[in-house]
Amino acid sequence: GRLADTAPFNWSGTEHELAANIEQTIARMGGHGLSGDELEDLQAYLLQLEPPPNPHIAADGQLTADQELGRTVFSEAGCSSCHAGEALTNGAAYDIGTSTVIDHQIFYNLVTLHGLDLPDPDSLDTPSLRGLHHTAPYLHTGSVETLYELLLTVKMGSATELSDGERGALVAYLLTL
Repeated sequence: GRLADTAPFNWSGTEHELAANIEQTIARMGGHGLSGDELEDLQAYLLQLEPPPNPHIAADGQLTADQELGRTVFSEAGCSSCHAGEALTNGAAYDIGTSTVIDHQIFYNLVTLHGLDLPDPDSLDTPSLRGLHHTAPYLHTGSVETLYELLLTVKMGSATELSDGERGALVAYLLTL
């Protein structure tokens, strides 16, 4: 349920088709690819996956007062400008201050040695927030264990300026998505 309508794919946002991203991933990992039918089957399977039940949503679907406050913070802090619409992404890439030396080395090697045309390694594709409750750890490096920690360290909207209470409410809301 996370992939539908969320192109472009991968952290750099370089693939606009899921099948092309699958092929790129397989090649990057040293694989030799899939047949056309296998690729279609894998893509269909990935697109139909549903996230596990969300333990952060009440049986009646109503948000708690803290989650409602978090929904307000989500809008007021600017989160909804990038994590927009039903897919909760705008498909654009931004520098959120998380690129690493390794990211830059890989970029240099791929561009210089292999002649690939890649986006700036500091810019990462805006991921969908659908099913966020089961996707930790966070970021392209898996280096952030919790959403609360993510909001303290990443340059997104005004997230780093939130009070502890606002940040906690925002996390409560994000876990409902």
